[in-house]
Amino acid sequence: MSSAYWPTNLPSFAFLLCVFSYLITLKYSQAKLIQGILLGLIITSSHITYYKSVNKLLYSQGHDITIKGEIQSLIAFKERTSSILVQVRDIDTSPIKFYQSPLLRLSIRDFKKSLEKEIPKALFKQGELWEFTVKLRPPIGRHNEVGYKLEDYALAKRIHSYGKITNATLIDNSSSIRNQWFLNVYDRTLKQEFQSLLLALTFGYKGDIDANEWKVLRNSGLAHLMAISGLHIGFVFAIGWWLGKIARSFLSYRVTVWLPVITGCLLATFYAWLADFSLPTIRALIACLLVSLVLILRWKWPKHLLFLWCLLLCLVINPFSALSMSFWLSFSAVSVVLLSLYFYQRFFINKSRPFMEKLRQVVFIQCGLFVLLAPIQAYFFSGVSFLSPIINLVSVPWVSLLTVPLSLLAVLSGQVNYSISELSWSLANWSLTPIWWLAEKADQSWFVLSHHTNSILIIIIGLIGVRIIFPVKYFFQPFVFLLLCSVLIKPEKKWQVDFLDVGHGLSVLLSNQGHTVIYDTGMKWSNGSIAESVIEPILYSRGVKSINGLIVSHSDNDHAGGKTYLTDVFNPAWIRTSEIRVNDKYCIKGEQWREGEMLFTVIWPPKRVKRAYNPHSCVIKVKVEQWTFLLTGDIDAISEMLILNQNDFDDVDVFLVPHHGSNSSSTIRWAEEMKGKVAVVSTGRFTPWNLPNREIKERYKEKGIKWLDTAQLGQINITSDQNNLVIKGYSLLNHNVWYRKLFGDNLNSE
Repeated sequence: MSSAYWPTNLPSFAFLLCVFSYLITLKYSQAKLIQGILLGLIITSSHITYYKSVNKLLYSQGHDITIKGEIQSLIAFKERTSSILVQVRDIDTSPIKFYQSPLLRLSIRDFKKSLEKEIPKALFKQGELWEFTVKLRPPIGRHNEVGYKLEDYALAKRIHSYGKITNATLIDNSSSIRNQWFLNVYDRTLKQEFQSLLLALTFGYKGDIDANEWKVLRNSGLAHLMAISGLHIGFVFAIGWWLGKIARSFLSYRVTVWLPVITGCLLATFYAWLADFSLPTIRALIACLLVSLVLILRWKWPKHLLFLWCLLLCLVINPFSALSMSFWLSFSAVSVVLLSLYFYQRFFINKSRPFMEKLRQVVFIQCGLFVLLAPIQAYFFSGVSFLSPIINLVSVPWVSLLTVPLSLLAVLSGQVNYSISELSWSLANWSLTPIWWLAEKADQSWFVLSHHTNSILIIIIGLIGVRIIFPVKYFFQPFVFLLLCSVLIKPEKKWQVDFLDVGHGLSVLLSNQGHTVIYDTGMKWSNGSIAESVIEPILYSRGVKSINGLIVSHSDNDHAGGKTYLTDVFNPAWIRTSEIRVNDKYCIKGEQWREGEMLFTVIWPPKRVKRAYNPHSCVIKVKVEQWTFLLTGDIDAISEMLILNQNDFDDVDVFLVPHHGSNSSSTIRWAEEMKGKVAVVSTGRFTPWNLPNREIKERYKEKGIKWLDTAQLGQINITSDQNNLVIKGYSLLNHNVWYRKLFGDNLNSE
């Protein structure tokens, strides 16, 4: 699991030394711990070396290359389909050995726009061979205090590069069997209300689950249920087991003694194949195969040993999977189940009726999952659903024993009998109706847990565990001491200003003693927004459930795209814009107000307009304590000139570079006025606008202005320490790990 935090790979001599030392320690039975450490170093180093070698091969011909590749993605090809996975077969006509084949995620958005004819339902099909002209870029994403990390995702999925397609030619249109089945199922479920969930449960395809559906699933605690997870693989294995057991009753027992195990493994493998052997399904399949092997060989292994072997095998296959959220959720869930079973059997078991005993056990396990998984869920999602134990008690057996078998029957029968398939799909769709009703009713059960509160929860759970193991005298004093420390030693910040890393766009969080104001919201796209993917997780991690105010500088999508979402979710007390809107307050020159200790003064525009474009951006001075911030939106050169004629900026300490550093603003006079101050520019890497403009950047630096760029530093957090500003860039955290340096080296070579 430590592979994600290595600063560099083992040098050749160190690797050979580990191998040699491991071989020597095999002679000593007492050296098993050392053997394990050495073997872990050898395996992990081998994976890192392999990944780096494939990455080097991919970039050996530069960033603009021609490849032949096989499509790996299932695509229903709705508007929100924006990228595909491609396994490279050759680079610039040079064949690639199968074990060195890089995996790419390629954007098809621009390519779709370039097509003059109508786009077919499935332009790219899994299994097809294409020739692509691509422009590669390393998998470097946004870096904020919480939220999605593109580098971690890419490494966990073994993706070596991202890129975009500039030209494509079909070479072989032979699609995979899985793709043919998927398109067949997609057509047959078009009229089903819960088509998106049925596709997720059968093929692991989540491309049609929209943002509102994901929110309902998350807030109800059912997100784990609407995908091919380890839970479903286990249930399908059980179904195969019972089918084999029934079949065995009609056949010779001696010949078919292991038929239940075999049918269980076959059905579980088939289900994992439908999901394209994704990481969660591989983990569950390994567990099923390992259990089957133990049964066949009649080994008597305790449950915890099975668990540890599954964990080991998953990490040996892909140690980078420890970077994925699903890894921690799945293995944590299994460990909690085993722990709950242990405590139930030790302290709570009684000899009541078998059914009631099983029911009590299931309820106890669900409560254990809720309590012990709460810190992990809060870490990834900044909250938990307090109704999830009750909902899962009903939903897990219902979906696993009814919806999943019906869906599998529909997929299989669709290849031979249309009528049975249609009936099965209708029944599977009907079975989801009560589950979705429950999920919607529980949508309001989401409880936000800040990172600080979550830390306290982890300490309490950990200390209770210590109390169970050790006597009271070793427990009480440490418990009180650590709990008080966690509550009292919270680093309170009087104020902070955060320029979020939102790619091309803008969003600024201004916080002061419980008051939160947001200036701009970042962009929105077909199936999501910056407000949902960046701003919401950060606010929830800080324990913020509602905001005091929202300022929208102007109406361009990259500044105002998330306005509706933030308004619906965080219910701001006021909204200010420079547009004429019924419910919004003015954001025009002369307006002044306070929020906590923050003083807001609007210096532009002079009047409200019907539609606010760049020149009408709301420009605000924000003063907190002795520090002043200037937020400029996307004003142009003319607006700058008028603002400079009417205002004095001697008091400004930090200012936002207008229009993302475009040469349409930041005039010489403006740069002269900002001499010696701190400039923050909000930009994104790999955008088609090539911002900030190099000439503008040099202009600022010539004036002794400190330059801070979110594309390079990630989220920029600014606070004060007595009489000095304290500036932190979140992309600098863990920037010395080997894969961050690897991706950065590729970037620097451009």
